Amino acid sequence: MLILFHTEMLYVQLCAIINIFKLDSLLKIKTSTHVVNGSEI
Repeated sequence: MLILFHTEMLYVQLCAIINIFKLDSLLKIKTSTHVVNGSEI
């Protein structure tokens, strides 16, 4: 029971990290498309 709970917590943390990574990459794509003809990077 304790092992199951531990793996579930790890799974939740992994999902959170993946979601943050997806959001970060989406934001980077959006900002890069917005600032294509600008000087900011």
